[in-house]
Amino acid sequence: MDRLLVLSSLVSDTCARVCTGYHLEPGEWHLLAALAGHGEMTSKNVGIYTHMDKAKVSRVARRLVGSQLIVRRGNPSDQRSVFLTLTPEGRRLYDECAPKMMECTRRIEEAIPPEDRNAFDRAVSRLFERARELSQLAARTTPRRDQHVGAELNGAA
Repeated sequence: MDRLLVLSSLVSDTCARVCTGYHLEPGEWHLLAALAGHGEMTSKNVGIYTHMDKAKVSRVARRLVGSQLIVRRGNPSDQRSVFLTLTPEGRRLYDECAPKMMECTRRIEEAIPPEDRNAFDRAVSRLFERARELSQLAARTTPRRDQHVGAELNGAA
């Protein structure tokens, strides 16, 4: 498996364990963090910000609504869209857990000697940019699942 994928998974799992008492999955943490940082957001914008597809955003949001950590309300200007917002309990949990998550990432980054940190930051910025470019390209060139399934049903695939 690619080193970046393994590293990403390891960092995410390691830092998620910091808040194990809260029983949060990484996707749930990402959604809470997005709402904590940006306030009320549409589920579509949460997906764009967190790089989760709409089905995953929907599943994660449903669990967080069930746990009373977020609320969902309809979008009056677009009936297909919903707004997501932290509840006071969701904000409290985020405020309690965020410093622990930041400390976890800080401790991981300690592995990089101070004289290499600027180079590391530049490299990570370039990796982010390239990953975004490839993600946008894939989104434009990969058929949606429902299009692919429809083609299969019609004998086109």
